[in-house]
Amino acid sequence: MTDLPTRTSIGPRLRDYLDTELERAARDFPFLPRPAPRPDGHRLAAGVALAGIAIVVAAVIGPRLIPATSLGPGAIQIGSDGLPVAIHGEPVLHGDQITARGAAPGSFLAGGTLVLGSDPCLDATVASGGYCEEWWKLVGATGSGPQFALNNTRSAPGFVRTSGALTVFRVQWFAGESSGPSLCTGCRGTLVVENVAWRMPTKGPIPDTASPPQGGPIYGALVPDFVPALARDGTTIAGYVPKRYLIGSGSVEEVPGNPSNPPQDAPEPVYADDLTTLVGHMVPGVGFVPLGASPGPAAPSASAAP
Repeated sequence: MTDLPTRTSIGPRLRDYLDTELERAARDFPFLPRPAPRPDGHRLAAGVALAGIAIVVAAVIGPRLIPATSLGPGAIQIGSDGLPVAIHGEPVLHGDQITARGAAPGSFLAGGTLVLGSDPCLDATVASGGYCEEWWKLVGATGSGPQFALNNTRSAPGFVRTSGALTVFRVQWFAGESSGPSLCTGCRGTLVVENVAWRMPTKGPIPDTASPPQGGPIYGALVPDFVPALARDGTTIAGYVPKRYLIGSGSVEEVPGNPSNPPQDAPEPVYADDLTTLVGHMVPGVGFVPLGASPGPAAPSASAAP
């Protein structure tokens, strides 16, 4: 390897020349022209473009990444038939969709109208006169369409003993034999109910079928969740009273009394058409009293007839 020349090995004339050029370069460096910097507009335009791309990506992909719990109240998407399309992002199967899924393992959500599958019958051991050979089935949202027998319904958490309510159950397909639901003629299968995931309360008058022709206890399963209560004019619907105040045994509280003022039934709450807003009370011996008003003189009973 050849050694680089040292300062002492360079000739005096060359050394002087190099020193002179080095000094000149040091003097001229501050004054040398430099390339003009790029305008900030280029960087700004690029940033705006990237931001625009990010917005488009968020608009297209974002909804797919957002959890279903952020999609409205209770994360429940209601379809045109009144039943949920999905609950917390999990689809609700209806009708033929339940049949198509068949006996695949695991639980799923099944929606439809809960219908009493058995005929009303009396049972002397039950105060309300029900539960005799009682079983339930799931039909279409309008009461028609494919039918599915239901097992374990009455013991499932969240079950309400009311026929005709739009309901979504968490179920599993049942492939074995069943005692009660086997009577379901034309049913496409049997579902074992785990719990009630969603239901829409019912309202309306007490149907004629809820009471046997020969008289006797009202069959509570056929009574809507809320029954109309008439205003004191006897014709206007003032609101709706929960059925537990109107039927059954021991469901109505009593106001304490004395020998000169016998105990009376407690006022019954009356709710608006949304079934959640309290609008007044049905006061025994008086009738409907709007919320915040004082009871007036006694009037004929304003309870809705069947």
